Amino acid sequence: MFVIEGRECSAEISSQRDIDRIAAELKQRAYRPVLGSIIDAVLNAAAVDVELPTDQILYGRYPYPHRRERFGIGEIFFRHHHAFVVMPARKKLLVWGFRYHTRQPMMEQFCRDFEEATKARLDKRAMDFTWKDISTRSRFERYQEEGEEVTSGTQPTYTPEDAQRANSLSNKDTRLFVLQLAQVRKLRATDASANINIDTQRLIDDGLIKQEYLVSCREDSHTISTLPTKDLLEHVGEDFRCPVCNRPFGKELVQEIYVLTDAARSLLSGNRWMSIWITELLLENGVEREDLRWGLEIDGEELDLMLNMGGLRVFFELKDREFGLGDAYPFVYRVSRYRGHWGVVVTTDKVAKNAKKFLEEQSKPTAIPPTSRIVDFKIIEGADRIPQGIQDLVNELTKSAVLRIVAPFGELIEHVVKAWLDAQIAQAI
Repeated sequence: MFVIEGRECSAEISSQRDIDRIAAELKQRAYRPVLGSIIDAVLNAAAVDVELPTDQILYGRYPYPHRRERFGIGEIFFRHHHAFVVMPARKKLLVWGFRYHTRQPMMEQFCRDFEEATKARLDKRAMDFTWKDISTRSRFERYQEEGEEVTSGTQPTYTPEDAQRANSLSNKDTRLFVLQLAQVRKLRATDASANINIDTQRLIDDGLIKQEYLVSCREDSHTISTLPTKDLLEHVGEDFRCPVCNRPFGKELVQEIYVLTDAARSLLSGNRWMSIWITELLLENGVEREDLRWGLEIDGEELDLMLNMGGLRVFFELKDREFGLGDAYPFVYRVSRYRGHWGVVVTTDKVAKNAKKFLEEQSKPTAIPPTSRIVDFKIIEGADRIPQGIQDLVNELTKSAVLRIVAPFGELIEHVVKAWLDAQIAQAI
């Protein structure tokens, strides 16, 4: 995912010409100004030597002349694996920094370099460069529609051990074995060994299953007792005998069995293991835990998981089975009701064809009634494809947030920034 960092200060830059002068200074400090570079390339191609403000040559007559008189367009800089956007806004200056989450931050250095470059080129001006953090949420509040709020939900809470168990359950063979054990309650070790795809010792180490010993009567095979360890048989001696055949427990039929642990039952209840697994995948891809909510419910309607990041609200529907049309109808309704921007179906199985078609239709603009607000529905199906699907989803989500910030610079710059974002993903893999 791409990390979006924002800073603001009260250093008022009154014109694009001032921005261009600062950009020229930063160019000498190894920053590459995008808009300035475009102007230089155009003038060099025309073999002319003039000085034109960036906004004039790129935008011509600016559509908001009253705004243009007060401040300029801004500039975009690239350096190493980082991008920075400088945007004058009223009596403040906004700076946005973008980087892939595996890259080290450079925002503080850019702010210092920008301040020094400003003072070098505009040294007669008194400007306040006290930088303050700004949130992408506050930046995008104006893009969000008012709607019903989800009245419940908690931050994800689980132990590292639960995360490991959930990861084990993401394996299809392991999950089927554990689900079977949940149904039969007890399984003989000899029966379990017939399944060559299951490493029972690993499941014991993970805390999903545990060993016990079943003592059965040799005469009629009825269950006498279940013991946590075999050593207990040595301690009971001749004092404990079967009421049917009168044999000591130690001489009865003793079989090793497997049963689910309480931790495993808790993970299977309500498909909790999948919520943990998907949460862990999101965290691994740079999502902050405080941006996630579990167990959302209002008026009896439930949503498995919500991600609120970069001003976008994303709802997840998690299924450990086929996602059918009967699942699609209520999910679309809930996402729309709670003003979601994206709805994501994650299933370890598959999405039925009619459900997939319905979700695709909901992602298209409708003519009647006319609407400018479209919910994007994404599908991630198949347990083996979910990790890569979550990574791609988070990258797409944060790319969308970055492109919304650079949108005022026009479509050409959006395409340039998008190509840079794709290159950063490719280099990080």
